[in-house]
Amino acid sequence: MKIFISEIDRQNARSVALKNIARFFGIEDWEFKTNEELKADIDALDIPNALTIIQLLQNYFHAYDEWFNFYQDKKAIEQQQEEEYILNAAEQLELQGLIENRERTLGELQSEFDRFQLQKFNQDQFGTDINGILNEEA
Repeated sequence: MKIFISEIDRQNARSVALKNIARFFGIEDWEFKTNEELKADIDALDIPNALTIIQLLQNYFHAYDEWFNFYQDKKAIEQQQEEEYILNAAEQLELQGLIENRERTLGELQSEFDRFQLQKFNQDQFGTDINGILNEEA
């Protein structure tokens, strides 16, 4: 198995998630900040539902790092042996689990973020008072 995943790839994956969330929450100068600065700004948010997003973001980063570290460990072996590393059956199962966990946590983050965006859009467009809608007769 040739392994081409680098730290740059890891930082790019983090950057996409952090910038999307920072932009949504209106963090100033989000496009010019480092991943570390964005993470600190996001962690400091005091907005309803932001804590859920923050926790899901942490879960995703943890799952991504576990998957990334698996590859880095195998990459180190590959470089040491100077030949392609072949995963055994147990490693293949472990990798499959790591990929599934990474994708699941990303999906949970995306789903909650989508829900939160829709909720904000509806509040911005229609307000929070639905009495007029509920009391109208068709």
